[in-house]
Amino acid sequence: MMTTTLSDTAASVTTVLVAHHGIPDVIPAAEAEITTRMTLTKLVELGEKDQPPR
Repeated sequence: MMTTTLSDTAASVTTVLVAHHGIPDVIPAAEAEITTRMTLTKLVELGEKDQPPR
């Protein structure tokens, strides 16, 4: 199971907390972390693509 919590701050910054639970031992924790970071990076890129320049 993976739980993701998003929260917005007063400064229009979104904080993301991701917790992995029950990942099989055959998947190294470092690999799960790398994959999560890559996914979040792609999500940011997609979100920024649709935003007007600042």
